[in-house]
Amino acid sequence: YDSHGNRRKIEIYTSGSHSQKLDLDMIIHYKSTGRVLEVYPSDKETGREKISKLVSHYSENDKLQKREYYFAKDSPVSKLGVDKRVIYYDDAGGATRVEHIDKSGKRVIPQQ
Repeated sequence: YDSHGNRRKIEIYTSGSHSQKLDLDMIIHYKSTGRVLEVYPSDKETGREKISKLVSHYSENDKLQKREYYFAKDSPVSKLGVDKRVIYYDDAGGATRVEHIDKSGKRVIPQQ
């Protein structure tokens, strides 16, 4: 149980990484290279772009390396062929590059 009394499920894998399911809308994966945080916002929190999932990748030193925003199928951005937006960060936490990726994994315009 967590500090709020919510039941938590911890999965441990023999490969040296494990996942911790905190509740229905967040999963943390601990890996030898760092951790990955998946957040599934509720319908009221998806925002104008209708984000269906947010995945943050952290290094071993707990520095944010990249963040992936997945769009819902009915979002305005998804209707333009964009499946996700990936933002890369430097060691100081500043965004260095933004990519927009389609379902096949190819970059689509606009890129920054």
